[in-house]
Amino acid sequence: MKLNKLTRCDKAVTCLLLMVMAVQMAVPQFVIFFQTLNHLFSFVEAQVWINITMLGDTLVLLCLMSPLLAYRPQWVYGLIAAIPLGGLLSSVLKKMFNAPRPGDLLASSDYHALSDVLTGHSFPSGHSITAFAMASVVLACLRNEEKNAAHIWIKAMVLSVALLIGCSRVALGVHWPIDVLAGACVGWIAGLSGYMLTHSFPQFWQRTKVKWTVIFSLLSVALFLLTRTQAKPFGEVVIYLSVMAVAISLWVLVSAVIKKEATATPFLSTD
Repeated sequence: MKLNKLTRCDKAVTCLLLMVMAVQMAVPQFVIFFQTLNHLFSFVEAQVWINITMLGDTLVLLCLMSPLLAYRPQWVYGLIAAIPLGGLLSSVLKKMFNAPRPGDLLASSDYHALSDVLTGHSFPSGHSITAFAMASVVLACLRNEEKNAAHIWIKAMVLSVALLIGCSRVALGVHWPIDVLAGACVGWIAGLSGYMLTHSFPQFWQRTKVKWTVIFSLLSVALFLLTRTQAKPFGEVVIYLSVMAVAISLWVLVSAVIKKEATATPFLSTD
């Protein structure tokens, strides 16, 4: 994929975002549709949805993706580079619309609130932005590679995870479906920006210092997440997995360095 060329899908997502924004202005909430989905999703255990929604936390997702630093670092860097535009668009849209959440308009008996009741700034869903930014980065990177069966499975997996994260926001009762749709569009656009930033400056991202800066930053993030979970358990299964992922990543990178140095060091001659 050329950096200056958007695919039909990318253009369609941009148009869809504009349409969703127009709908949000005219008919902000589809209460019955939300209640139907929320009720349907309630048949899944609450803790399952809580752990799924934690995957949409940017810090958690980056930690879980940290093992890719040894194999597919461009996926991790792409998500990091997507944060500025994703955060900016999220902040602007949330302030522009200042949309109420389900907990602001509905009584607790009208829907299933599976987590803390949140209020205000519902549009768009931040977790959906993160989820689809990740999917956008991965799919954009795969466009430049030779197609094979593994790519189909990877695409299906990342899109399924992103979709599940979006559904979890409705299941938990903290977002309307239109918030998730808008978040998906914003995330897709942010992911494209992250892909373009990483591929426009390859010399910077290919530096070894960048990789080590990222892994030690994620180590600090993992420790922060661990202390946060101990203070208030919420999605602790995913957080523990993210901490383990960072630890494994650090071990793999250090092992690779040790192995490389051992191979480069000539054996002392006994002659």
